Amino acid sequence: MGCTLFEILGCGTLFEHWFPDMDQTVTEMISTLGPMPMRWWDKWSAEAKSRSFNEDGSWKEGAFVRSLTDRLQTLASKNPSKEIEPLNCSDEEFASLEDLFKKMLTYKPAERATVSEVVASKWMQKWAIPSITEPSSPVNLDFLAERYRKKLARVAENEERRAAMRERRAEKDALRAEKKKIRVCEREELSDSELAQLELFKWNQKLQEEAELREVEGGRASGPDSLSQNPDHNSCTISNPPVPPQELR
Repeated sequence: MGCTLFEILGCGTLFEHWFPDMDQTVTEMISTLGPMPMRWWDKWSAEAKSRSFNEDGSWKEGAFVRSLTDRLQTLASKNPSKEIEPLNCSDEEFASLEDLFKKMLTYKPAERATVSEVVASKWMQKWAIPSITEPSSPVNLDFLAERYRKKLARVAENEERRAAMRERRAEKDALRAEKKKIRVCEREELSDSELAQLELFKWNQKLQEEAELREVEGGRASGPDSLSQNPDHNSCTISNPPVPPQELR
């Protein structure tokens, strides 16, 4: 909840790196929130700690340290690309806001402020809520509304991109399914073609067998003399031939 509020009031996330890893994030958390519980510190690898800390737990010389107070000073910058401006509020409001963040950003979740406690906090009741409900309030949070509108626009744009990606993915899946179906049909057609060739071979073989059988039977009926006198004894006529397959390819 504290990280979300910081992102709404500021620009970007509270803990962010160009090339983040766990050790860098932990180091920045210690920089912003202060020392972590000792049992967590003891479990952290000595190699990771040695990059930024001395053996006694103090920061090494030249280490980049940004406290929570330093981070809060950037909240009023309406354009992060320009030079950071200090938070435009009274010392009392700033102290109340810093106190609220400290309660929301404690290391142990059980010790963090609840939603009810955040709403009932001094900063919410005295500055945040009146700035929204009272038009004459001296606190101007218009830039927050503008940032929120831009954020909604980015969310909508990202959703459109995701929808377009899902649509393209669905089209590709449909195309792959169609190609797969065509390949299956081609395999089936190949099987039918092979089957047709087999049927044709059987048909020709059957015709040949019947022709040979009729030739033999005709020779027995007329005898050797009739076969020698008949110049066409090698020819035969097949009566009532079997019907060939209906669909031969």
